[in-house]
Amino acid sequence: MSDNSGFQLSGNAAAIYEEQKVPAMFAPLAAATLDVVRLFDDDVVLDVACGTGILARKVRGKIGPRSRIVGIDLNEGMISTAKGLKDSSSQSCEWEIANATNLPFGDDTFSLVLCQQGLQFIPDKEGALREMYRVLKPEGRVALTVWNGMADFMVPIANALGRHVSDEVAIKAKAPFAYNGAELLPMMSDIGFSGLSIGNLTINRTIRATHSAIRDEVMGLPIASSVEEKGEVVMEKIIQETLDGLSKFLDGSDFVVPQHTHLIQGQAA
Repeated sequence: MSDNSGFQLSGNAAAIYEEQKVPAMFAPLAAATLDVVRLFDDDVVLDVACGTGILARKVRGKIGPRSRIVGIDLNEGMISTAKGLKDSSSQSCEWEIANATNLPFGDDTFSLVLCQQGLQFIPDKEGALREMYRVLKPEGRVALTVWNGMADFMVPIANALGRHVSDEVAIKAKAPFAYNGAELLPMMSDIGFSGLSIGNLTINRTIRATHSAIRDEVMGLPIASSVEEKGEVVMEKIIQETLDGLSKFLDGSDFVVPQHTHLIQGQAA
């Protein structure tokens, strides 16, 4: 997820991430990404800032059991959760705690490097991209997704956080959506990536329109401990204001909220 200790998840947040955020958002995004990104059966794949590994697992489902697929994340809880999953795709991938700016792999190791919604969390983006380039084989490919603008789903949550917790916490909750992915292109070009392109994908983020589902969304955020410190009364206000704010997206018993992302692709020399 993050190479910034300020975005480390606490408590059972990684488990909540896997149980709720993955099916609601990150699994659909991984599927949409892999509908566009070219894969080969002999690819050797690195998933940077992998979280609980949904993108790596989806790759395994696409290319079969033979190739090496590695997921790395700085967040120990994410890697522990990935290792604990019992499906064959999870068990056949390698999971390591590692910093994206100091990858524990030799030069020219991977044919494909992926990063799903991770770069916006990394303070040294150039350093991370240089490491991706270093570990890529000649003509190896890179594919990155970075959210394209503020997510409608997060607007009422962030507004409630600002009212009841602090402006600082609200800003931190919105941070994953604040980075402009187009800024990566000149940086990647300077590093040596060629054939660069930036496209757009849209997925639907689907979540149950229930009190408990919104609570889990809040508790799966890196700012969860700041909310907990304010007590249950504040948590209840945040949940209710979020439910009210999302009412226009109600579809049956779910909120279905469009979310947009940049998809950036390139190739090593």
